[in-house]
Amino acid sequence: EGEGPTQTMILRQALRAGAQSGAIMSAADIGTQLFMEGKSLEGDYSWRRTLRWTIAGVFLHGPYFFTGFSVLDKHFGVATSLQIVAKKTAAAQFFLFPPYLVALFGFMGVLEKHPN
Repeated sequence: EGEGPTQTMILRQALRAGAQSGAIMSAADIGTQLFMEGKSLEGDYSWRRTLRWTIAGVFLHGPYFFTGFSVLDKHFGVATSLQIVAKKTAAAQFFLFPPYLVALFGFMGVLEKHPN
């Protein structure tokens, strides 16, 4: 039977998750500013805001959910039935997402230098 993943493999996967989250959050903020808020790159576009979301993706979102979903996978196993999918979804909604939102708001507050 094969051994589990090495620390190097886990670190590489966590770094990849961070890079993917950072890229997705960057693209989402660029799209939001340009297409939803009607900002222009030459005018009122906020590169600092995009950078904050990129940093949040790389250092918070990616690693947090990589680790969180790895824990759920170990606890519940592979989602081979609707029952396991439902359990994993409920666990994520009740135990994984609320702490992430608290961390995200705090993280963004620090990056925005908010006084509170």
